[in-house]
Amino acid sequence: MEIKYQKANPYGELSIKTLEDFEQIIQYRLPEDYRKYLLDFNGAEPINTVCSISDAEGETRIHSMLGIHDGPEYCRLESNFGDDNSTRKTGLLAFSDDTFGNYFCIYLLPKHYGGVYFYDHESSYADDIDTLIRIADSFDCFIESLTSEEEYENSLADTDPEFYARLQHAKNNPQI
Repeated sequence: MEIKYQKANPYGELSIKTLEDFEQIIQYRLPEDYRKYLLDFNGAEPINTVCSISDAEGETRIHSMLGIHDGPEYCRLESNFGDDNSTRKTGLLAFSDDTFGNYFCIYLLPKHYGGVYFYDHESSYADDIDTLIRIADSFDCFIESLTSEEEYENSLADTDPEFYARLQHAKNNPQI
């Protein structure tokens, strides 16, 4: 079995009761694949962290995964995110962020239920699905789509050799 996550339950295990209580707060049942992740891993970081947003947006990296626990506040799954967007109101649940403060969200409304979207805090609006970028059809598909830093860099050698050469130079000369 392929290991997809680093340390499971970094801030404690999640009970089914606590998960159901959270679902009552947000007034949505979470998709089964994401429920399974929370019950088995609850905030564990994926091994692969590079996410391709789109051709126009490029790539970003998973900064942290959120869970339902009493650990650090910045790692907790909340019913609000960013500028006080309510999951109850928008149907979006932010489950992760990138290093720039953008969110990865699961859509909980029927039309796109379970889809994973990228919420750019500078250009997206939680109440307008058309301003978000759809990344995957499900949480599991999202995790499967992530690549390692090494795979990403190796792909640059083929797709952007000039940038790859500059990146390798900077890595070999950290004093620059």
